Amino acid sequence: MTTLIQQAKAVAAGEVSSLELVDEALAAVEGTQPLLNAYTQIFADEARELAKAPPDGPLSGVPICVKDLYDMAGTI
Repeated sequence: MTTLIQQAKAVAAGEVSSLELVDEALAAVEGTQPLLNAYTQIFADEARELAKAPPDGPLSGVPICVKDLYDMAGTI
C-alpha cells in the first residue's frame, strides 16, 4: 500500500491489521536506517502497543514518521 488513505481504508475494512502495517513500516526502517541514518529515535514497542488499541479516528492504525524538529511531549 502506498498512501495513508489506502492504508486507513484497508484497516477499516479489515483487509490488514494496524499491527501488520506497523511491522511492515518498522521492517522498512530497519532496512534503510543503517545506510541513511534518517531516524533519531524509533519507538517500535510503543508503535506496536498503539496498533493494538481500538480505532479512534480516520487514520487510526496507520503508522507515520514525525520530523525531529517537532516537540513530542514525554520523549527524549
